[in-house]
Amino acid sequence: MEKPGGRERVVRLLDLAWELEARDMPVSIDLPPQDTPILRVVGARGFIRVESWHDAAGRWYFSWGRVQGATVHGTTATETARAAERICEVAR
Repeated sequence: MEKPGGRERVVRLLDLAWELEARDMPVSIDLPPQDTPILRVVGARGFIRVESWHDAAGRWYFSWGRVQGATVHGTTATETARAAERICEVAR
């Protein structure tokens, strides 16, 4: 049984993965059977674990870590490209 929003989460992560790959960032997507799908981005100090999620209004986000500024919008293609830029900054 598919989790609510599960397929869309993966699609969002795939879009972000393509954006990051175009910026020469090594990425992989983990699809654990009983957990949230994640995107792993290999950075200078290890990997960054990125998740996608949405709010009650249906707006999508990417988040990583627990620091302020570690969440960015990802609803539109432009926002996803900006998210990729931000994640590249953090990873390098």
